[in-house]
Amino acid sequence: MQHSSRQARPVLTVVMACLAQIAGGGLGWSSLPPLMPAIAVELSISHTMDGVIWGAVPLGVALLSILGGAAVDRYGARLIGFLSIFAGAVTVGIRGMLYDAWSLALTMLIFGISIAFQSPTIPKTLADHILPERLGAANGWTTLALAAGQAFVMISAVGLFVPLFGGWRPFQVAAGAVMAAVAVAWFVFVRDRSKNSEDLDIKGVLGFAKDRQMVRLTTIFFLQFGGYLVMLGLLPHILSGSGLSPDAIAIAISAWLVTVGLCNFLGAWWSDRIGLRRPFMLYGAILCGISLAVLAFLPASAAIWLLIIAGAGSGIFGALLYAIPAEMPGIGLERMGSAIGFMMVFSQVATFILSVITGAAADAGGLRAALLVLACAHFAIIIPARKLLETGWSSGADEAGRNMAAERGMEGATVKAKVEDR
Repeated sequence: MQHSSRQARPVLTVVMACLAQIAGGGLGWSSLPPLMPAIAVELSISHTMDGVIWGAVPLGVALLSILGGAAVDRYGARLIGFLSIFAGAVTVGIRGMLYDAWSLALTMLIFGISIAFQSPTIPKTLADHILPERLGAANGWTTLALAAGQAFVMISAVGLFVPLFGGWRPFQVAAGAVMAAVAVAWFVFVRDRSKNSEDLDIKGVLGFAKDRQMVRLTTIFFLQFGGYLVMLGLLPHILSGSGLSPDAIAIAISAWLVTVGLCNFLGAWWSDRIGLRRPFMLYGAILCGISLAVLAFLPASAAIWLLIIAGAGSGIFGALLYAIPAEMPGIGLERMGSAIGFMMVFSQVATFILSVITGAAADAGGLRAALLVLACAHFAIIIPARKLLETGWSSGADEAGRNMAAERGMEGATVKAKVEDR
């Protein structure tokens, strides 16, 4: 990879990446769920239409993630990050001015498209400014910021922000204004250091489907991140039939979310310290799978503790999945955006399938069946993770990968372990 003479800005870059996560995932995404009961009444939204509205976001992500990733590599994370965050800000502001459900669904679709372009910018700009041995922790900070922003906005939306701004509509307009300010700050303070690709290589992005290591990483990403999204969406509903009170359910889910957020950072920091990636995927998946499987057969009163353990297992390797593409041969910084785009589009489709399967299991067998499906999804991570070659800096990384990097003349200071079957 080639860097310009621009000086690295590691601290400022991490701060801007955290703000971008809070803006998009916190204000843009998480401000809407607590407002939906009031919005549904005002706009006469049916349950079916509610599903269309929420399904529009992953549809938008899936439609243009490949183009979004390629655009980041071609035009740089600075420009695409600014445009995508600003586009998301506009759609959030417009949400506060709508008076029908289909218009709301359209804004959610456009918001999903903005995510398709924004998502690759954050891990790429981090890899552009952060030392390889600290890249995991840097991604951990951003995922922790995302979790904290989501939790704060969801808790405060109805009780604090709606009264403060005089209703959900002014609140959405204000949220859009804050996001626009973050977009401008991103353009002012973020710098591209690596050389951009020469064209929009869509064919090259699709070519990742022939790369066994990228397919394995994408499978792990879908099972981990997809499992997280499915649990976030279905846990309140399936736990409500377990006999737990609404307060107990809220506490259990909040504890799980906090644990995931903290372990996203702690796991990535620990991985950077010891220079290994793969063990965190293997042991984290096993820990999460066992916790969910045990919860399926224990009284619901044990939910909070087992969900905390499950959150720790899933969280300790979540942030690493955004750092690994920069460490893989043939990808690096120049194609990192494309790699993230590839991971996003296929994980969105697969997450939809996992959500349907888990929901059907819950209808057929209740909480136990749904938890067993989610446990199996996390156990399934073991299969691709076992064959994913180590990319950490540790001297214990795979010799075959290092040899291949040397043969290709790659700049291996950032990558100690490479791929044997690319």
